[in-house]
Amino acid sequence: MTLEIVMCLALASLFFFGTAALVLSNQDMQVDSQNDAYALKISQAGMETAMVAGFNFAPPPDAVDGNFTEHLQTNWLTGYAKEITSRVSFVSSGRPRQTELNSLVTDSANALGRDTCALGFSGSWQNPKLRGAVSNPQGSPSTDVDVNNNRAYVAVNGDGNLDDFFVVDVSNLDHPVILNSITTGPGLNAVQIAGDYAFAANSSVKGQLEIIKISDPAHPVLVQHAEFADAAAEGVGTSIYYYNGRVYVGTAKNDGPEFYIYDVSNPLAPQFLGEFEIGSQVNKIYVYGTYAYLATGDINRLRILDVSNPGAIKEVGDFSDVGGTAQSGESVAVLGGQTVFGRAGGLPGAHIPELYLLDVNHPSAIGKLDAADINMSVNDIFLRGGLAFLATNKSGAQFEVYNYSSGRLNFLASAALPSDAVGLDCDGENFFVAQNGSQILQIISAQ
Repeated sequence: MTLEIVMCLALASLFFFGTAALVLSNQDMQVDSQNDAYALKISQAGMETAMVAGFNFAPPPDAVDGNFTEHLQTNWLTGYAKEITSRVSFVSSGRPRQTELNSLVTDSANALGRDTCALGFSGSWQNPKLRGAVSNPQGSPSTDVDVNNNRAYVAVNGDGNLDDFFVVDVSNLDHPVILNSITTGPGLNAVQIAGDYAFAANSSVKGQLEIIKISDPAHPVLVQHAEFADAAAEGVGTSIYYYNGRVYVGTAKNDGPEFYIYDVSNPLAPQFLGEFEIGSQVNKIYVYGTYAYLATGDINRLRILDVSNPGAIKEVGDFSDVGGTAQSGESVAVLGGQTVFGRAGGLPGAHIPELYLLDVNHPSAIGKLDAADINMSVNDIFLRGGLAFLATNKSGAQFEVYNYSSGRLNFLASAALPSDAVGLDCDGENFFVAQNGSQILQIISAQ
């Protein structure tokens, strides 16, 4: 009988504590549900504010509302697309919890002329795969490439009598085909596509800017050119960038200015807007917002110009670092306050970096985040998904991939090409590499 009493008390205890635990659990669930709903409300309000600002949204400091902390941030995907995140963190029932909302915003007003690369890659770039290639039947090497709508537009360094602008159908990645080629002058050093027109930097002081109509890709037509009145002898076009109805053109070092801005909103009547004396050759240009980032040939290898007023351009920052004057700035790409910058190769065994990851949030105080010695020149750079894709003249590794998402430059992979890589562009999930040999174009995909 005593045993039965003990068993009854034990069962009663289990029932009591189980019921109490269930009641407390239900209470916790109710509190969690209320807190989740309030956190979601805060997150939605923050996202609505961000969406009103759109692509120009700048995250404010974290906001604290009692137990709830809201954090808004942007993740740059491209120069014209970024992801906005609204995250609310809080403690509920003694446990940390959070609610998160995400949205994609784009700079559609300035999207013309920007890259057509995918926002992210489905494959792995640890083992780049070589696809189709194209050779120039006339033998001249290429200098640059831009890809749009399954067409690769290749700039070639001709001699005045040979074709220097090629249109390649790349709809079949393994079997690209030349649609047509034309002669525009002494040869082209750079090209950018925007809508129905190709804007090219020409190796001539008689027309450094050339404009080619490509509305019918199989029949490109040279429709206009602009001669830079203040460029002296040797001031040929070397680099070009299109942004928001304007082209920014760099030239070789000469006794006149080496940087020019033209309004090409009407491509048939380009209008001069401004110029700036660099004192050295401009090898690469990247423009975003009110700043132009230049890779140049002098000791100030990276220069940042304020181009908000083309008639009064101002230099607001520069970066040099160690190395001989021969290690000129060759390439630059910018994304979300960070720049990956490439230089010409140094002396073998000198262990001087050619690749840099820089913080350019404050142009007047550029910060070096990391650097890598790759032993060869970095001729072009493309950024996407935390990866930096490089065109180099490194034997056996003319195409290289670095991961920079952690704030450090970590080598990921490389691919060997027949000759030096001098330019590259991305379309979809594939890269198109210009080379300075008879093979002018190589297509590369992820595995």
